[in-house]
Parts: sequence; C-alpha cells; structure tokens
Amino acid sequence: MTITIRSHDHSVDTELFRGLDSLDITQSLGQLTTAGRVDVLEPLPVFLSTAQLLRKGGLPEKERPVFWRYLIADSQSGLMSADVEQLGDAEPKFIAVDEGRPVELFRRAIAYVDKEFGGVARSFDLSVIEVPAGHVSALWLNADQTNVFVPFLSVEILAGRTPIAIDPNFLSGQRGATP
Repeated sequence: MTITIRSHDHSVDTELFRGLDSLDITQSLGQLTTAGRVDVLEPLPVFLSTAQLLRKGGLPEKERPVFWRYLIADSQSGLMSADVEQLGDAEPKFIAVDEGRPVELFRRAIAYVDKEFGGVARSFDLSVIEVPAGHVSALWLNADQTNVFVPFLSVEILAGRTPIAIDPNFLSGQRGATP
C-alpha cells in the first residue's frame, strides 16, 4: 500500500528551521540533520473541524490545510512536534513546538497506521484532523470516498481507557465505541 502525504511549499520547511533555530532548542537543526542526529518526518497537513460538522457526516475541505505538523526525533532533545501555519497565500509562520505525551501518542499513531495499512493494496492520503472543541486529534486516511480515522489525542486515550486504533465511530462523536 502507498500512504501519500500532500506536497508542501518548501518555504514551510524554511520557516520550520528558522522558528526552531530562534528557540535555541539545540544547535542549528540544519547542522544536526546533516550530521544524522535529527530525523524530521515529512510534515502532515492539519485540518480543523467542528464537532457539529463531523456529527452531520461532513468533513473539512481538503484543499488547503490550516498548518503543517512535523515530527522531529532529536538524539539530544528527544521527540518533539512543530507546527507551521500556512493560511491561504500568506507566508508560512512558525507557531508551536510540543513535547511530551501528546507527541509520543502522535508517533505511536503513525507507527500504527504504517503497521495496519502496510499490506493494503489501496493508496491513502494521510493527514491530521483536529476538533479543538472536542479535544480530539486523529490521523485521517482518505482514498476516494473512504475515510479512516485513527484518534491519537483525546481524554480517553490520555487516561489510558482507549488504545490508539481505527475508530469507525469517529464521525458520530462516540469516541472509542466498538462497531
């Protein structure tokens, strides 16, 4: 199976490096990447939605993501994610860096998708969908009219009551319910 990630303008990468370097988290990210001490995953597009839209069976338009999320593994600083906003035709803007359990759950969800969909013959587009008011984030796999959701950040997952797995009830808002 092929998991595709939407291509992005490389000015987003430039803004990521500028933003991280300005935080002085480590030495220059470019130097660390060249030295093989940092692994930067291709950024995933992030789309925002409302719980009301999802309950009605709707999904956000996939024409333009609100921002791009990078997963960064640094041999010195550990695991982190970074977000770069790109609204419309505006210049990209570094907006956040995150560490800790949410980032580890994001990494585990990516590994889960790779494992579960590795042998599937169909090609899926991979992105992230976030529902801020519902306090939930999920990986969103899309192929034609098929949508698969793998929540990785929710109250249930953080509390350990729900594992990272495909949620067939994601659109209904009944998180973690079995089919």
